[in-house]
Amino acid sequence: MAYADGAPKLPYADVVSGTEGTAPLDIVIKNLTDGPLSCSAALAHWFSEDLGTIPTGHTLTFRLWHEAGTGVLNRLNDANERMPVETIFCTVGGETVRLPLTIRSGALPTQQRLTCRNAVDQVTCTAD
Repeated sequence: MAYADGAPKLPYADVVSGTEGTAPLDIVIKNLTDGPLSCSAALAHWFSEDLGTIPTGHTLTFRLWHEAGTGVLNRLNDANERMPVETIFCTVGGETVRLPLTIRSGALPTQQRLTCRNAVDQVTCTAD
């Protein structure tokens, strides 16, 4: 594949940078489990990002960028490039739980709050 000028098209050449045309979405995770909760983001293009560890009784807040037209949620990497978020997951005591993110087109609230708790035989994270 090539551009109109004949230059070869590199697989990473169309990466979008910055936040223009997106809206901020703050994710707030509260840890009510019985141990520290370590959270990460699985990002497109086979990357992952450590979001932090939350002690019991505390919260972690981080920002995603929402594209209303497509519903895509993005994190920005160190080069200010958009990295689509595939999922957010947290681990406590060797158990991993996937967070229920709101991913849809159209406007979203500016914040999504989630609480992680111990439940019978598992950890659950639910939207508040």
